[in-house]
Amino acid sequence: MKFDFPFDPIKRSAEIESLVMQNSRRLYYRFRSSGHYGGVVTADTVGCNILCAYCWNYRKNENPTQGEFCSPAEVISKLRSEAGRTGTQHFRVSGAEPVLGERSVRHLAEVLRAFPGRFIVETNGIILGYNPGFLDLLLHHSPYIRLTIKGDSPDRFQEITGAQGAAFQFQLNALKELRKRGGTYRIAAMAGAADPNALDKLFPQEDIEWEEFQNFGNAERNLSFRGVKLDRN
Repeated sequence: MKFDFPFDPIKRSAEIESLVMQNSRRLYYRFRSSGHYGGVVTADTVGCNILCAYCWNYRKNENPTQGEFCSPAEVISKLRSEAGRTGTQHFRVSGAEPVLGERSVRHLAEVLRAFPGRFIVETNGIILGYNPGFLDLLLHHSPYIRLTIKGDSPDRFQEITGAQGAAFQFQLNALKELRKRGGTYRIAAMAGAADPNALDKLFPQEDIEWEEFQNFGNAERNLSFRGVKLDRN
């Protein structure tokens, strides 16, 4: 799928959602267990409204067309089956952005319903900040929201994500709305992609979780191709 940088992530969300959603069914390419969060059953999907230069799933999100369309009931069944195999009791969706628009949010909410208080939603928060009402559909099921901040300013956000820098404000608004609604959450950021001092000023009340860069999925090559540098000091 062609990306003309910088792109409008709100418009891109609608375009991607039209590719990865068929009515209430979403496109997934695998179900697995991993050691993240002390052990979690993961549903890997495709389709993101941004294209981070260091993303481990860059190629699949660049062309989000592979996998199997699954209804919420099918996703729940596959997650429970994997949990039964491994004994894991926590769940998440990874690989892409789970919140693209109303159809994807309602799909996710139906999945969350089966795992109250045991589901981790990893999101960049752009659509949640753009349309905060979507949070009400999700928070009803008590998920843990892991809000991943991209950069530390509109310019750095644009450089990293390929999306218009003005959309950085939607990430800040997502946090504001999470606080207002009493959601359980934590902010995460990629080490080297954001200045810790700058994020401390933006989020003085938050304990930020720093991800360490790993060269999964040719991430180093993608960074070089996009001309994005991470501060490795």
